[in-house]
Amino acid sequence: MTPGLLNVEARGDFIIALSSKCHVVGSSTVDGGIKYEKISAKGIQQQRNLELLTRDSFWEALFGDGGPTTTNFGFVNRRPDGMITYLLRTQRLSALYVRHSTA
Repeated sequence: MTPGLLNVEARGDFIIALSSKCHVVGSSTVDGGIKYEKISAKGIQQQRNLELLTRDSFWEALFGDGGPTTTNFGFVNRRPDGMITYLLRTQRLSALYVRHSTA
């Protein structure tokens, strides 16, 4: 890769980009299905929410009511209490990506 040049991340027939950190790129297959080339969804555990990260859910988030509710869970080390688990359900697919608040 040459510094200063852009590289191709994915090629496909369609892209639905909610923000720079939340988009889907894919192609239509011969049998009418969809082959996903790249799915990016910041803040969503993709392996646990693959059935929700589809072209239709991104479309719904962009033009509809906001898309599906996703579930993230894991472990957090809270000293001195020790390890605890968390479960977080949120409506994560959003066209709004706020990195930090401004004064």
